[in-house]
Amino acid sequence: MQDAPAAWYKFPGRTAQVPLDNCTVCGRVFNRTMRDVCPACWEAEQSLVDRVHDFLLRSPKATAADVVREIEVSEAELVRLLRRGRLVGHEQLASLMRCERCSSPVDRGTLCASCRAVVLELAGVGKEEEEEEEDPKKGPGGKPPLPRPKGL
Repeated sequence: MQDAPAAWYKFPGRTAQVPLDNCTVCGRVFNRTMRDVCPACWEAEQSLVDRVHDFLLRSPKATAADVVREIEVSEAELVRLLRRGRLVGHEQLASLMRCERCSSPVDRGTLCASCRAVVLELAGVGKEEEEEEEDPKKGPGGKPPLPRPKGL
């Protein structure tokens, strides 16, 4: 991930770096602190999360289709909130989460376990991890562990 662009502001006697970024929802420039959305979009998103959460508390047997119909929100918006971890603990919405590669159900992230393994294999990441796991005599980083001091 790229570092957010920063602007330099001069205050009397000192210079401060303020991270500026574009909102991932509306595209406006804002002072990025911890979120990737501007304060206005965060408020709108928080309001939507609260409405969905309240609806699911009132109707625990509601399906994802019921949420879309009653709250008047798109499935894509619900999926975006699920992927960002904003609607954790609502199993009835899990049916919306699909693997981006094969469309099988996923419980987290964007890929199912089998597609994740294929992608990691293609990237060559899995082989290195397997090699490290095979040798139990080696410590972290593939180096042998330090000897224990005598008397302990």
